[in-house]
Amino acid sequence: MSCTAAYGKVPGPLALPASWADSCVNIIEMLDDSNLPLSLANSLSTLISFEECRQIVYSGDAPPLVVFDSLQENTYQSGMANYLSSSYAINPTYRMYRAGKLSGVHRLRDIAHFKAPEIDLNKYRVSAVATEEIGYLTEGMPAGNEELCVGLNLPGGVCAMIYLTRQRSMQGFSSDEVCRISAVAAFLTSAFRRYWQKSRQRETIYPSEFGLLSPREREIAQLLIKGHSTLSISLRLNISVTTVKTHRKNLYFKLNISTQCELFSLYANSLQNELVSLR
Repeated sequence: MSCTAAYGKVPGPLALPASWADSCVNIIEMLDDSNLPLSLANSLSTLISFEECRQIVYSGDAPPLVVFDSLQENTYQSGMANYLSSSYAINPTYRMYRAGKLSGVHRLRDIAHFKAPEIDLNKYRVSAVATEEIGYLTEGMPAGNEELCVGLNLPGGVCAMIYLTRQRSMQGFSSDEVCRISAVAAFLTSAFRRYWQKSRQRETIYPSEFGLLSPREREIAQLLIKGHSTLSISLRLNISVTTVKTHRKNLYFKLNISTQCELFSLYANSLQNELVSLR
C-alpha cells in the first residue's frame, strides 16, 4: 500500500529538506561504525520532530535487543526491564513481526489492534490505561506518548524497529511526517542491514539474556567476561568507577545473577549450547 493510499493525499510534491541529504553523508561514512544508530537518529530528526529514538531488533522467539536509545541510560530502567522481559510479547509491533507484517512505517495508534486480545496484567507487568494508544502501559514506562514505528527487514527473518516517540498531540503524527519517513525507509533498511552484518561480525557469542541489557550494560558485561576489572572498564570507557559499579549492579539484577562467576557461567553455557547447535 502506498503512503498516499494509507494516510491520505499529501498536498504537493514530497520534498525532503537539504539537511537530510547532508546527514546522509555522515550515515555513509559511519556504515561500518558501531555508532551508526546515532547517525540514523540524527538524520531522522531532520525530517520530523520527536523526543526519543529507540532502535531494537526482533529475532525469532528471543527477547528484543536494544541497540540504541537516544535518552540517557536508565531513564526508564524498570520500565525497559519489564518491556524486554515480558510485555514486548503483547506489543503490536512484535506481534506484527511474528506475523511477517512489520516492514514499513506505522503509527502505533493505527496498528493497536495487533496487540494481544486478552492481557493478563500481572503476567505482562502492564496496567490498563484507556488513554494510551494501545490501551495499556508497561509498568515503569512514561505515559502520554505517541509513537511512529519504522520496521526494517534484515536477513534471516530478523527485523529492526525504529521507534520515534514524543508527547501525544490531538492529531498525532501527520500524513506528511509518515510519508517523509516512508520515502527514506529503503535507505534506512540498507544502512541498518550493513550495521547489523558488521555488528554480528564484531561480537562474540553472548547469551540471549543480554537482550535485557542497555547498550552500555551489555558493553560492560562483555568487558567483564573478557576479564577487565572495574577500574580497567572505567579507564577504557572514560566513565567513573562509581558509574561502572552502578551499571554492574543493574546488569546483575536484570540477568538474575549476583556474582561475576555467575556471569562467566552464563556465558559458558551459552557458548556450549551454540557449539552443540552447530554440530
